[in-house]
Amino acid sequence: MISNEVIDFKPAHDLAATPDEFSENQIFINTDRLILNSKTQETLIYSAKGVHIGTPEITTKIGSKTDEHLALGETTVELLGELIDAILGLTGIPTGAGPSGTVKAFPANLKALTDIKNKLDTLLTKE
Repeated sequence: MISNEVIDFKPAHDLAATPDEFSENQIFINTDRLILNSKTQETLIYSAKGVHIGTPEITTKIGSKTDEHLALGETTVELLGELIDAILGLTGIPTGAGPSGTVKAFPANLKALTDIKNKLDTLLTKE
């Protein structure tokens, strides 16, 4: 435990929220591995300003699902938006009766895809 001391410390991974100086009252753990384990109840983390995790890779296991990487929020929203734009830009969709018009030519498709695109930002957490 540290009380009003200044610590010379270099984090293992860069993080935009890393303070320039580690001082003031805090608990400081610097080790090769840290394991937090709640055997019978939840693990809770609270902060007055925010929780920041700096690592080159994160995997999660939620319930019985296998380990999966977390998606990057803004990148996912951007890629889904590009996919919707590409679908809306399709021309001459092949059908049994010959090519049809564009996806935009069908009002139901245009509205459904536009509605989805307009909701993509709801995938992102808000501050």
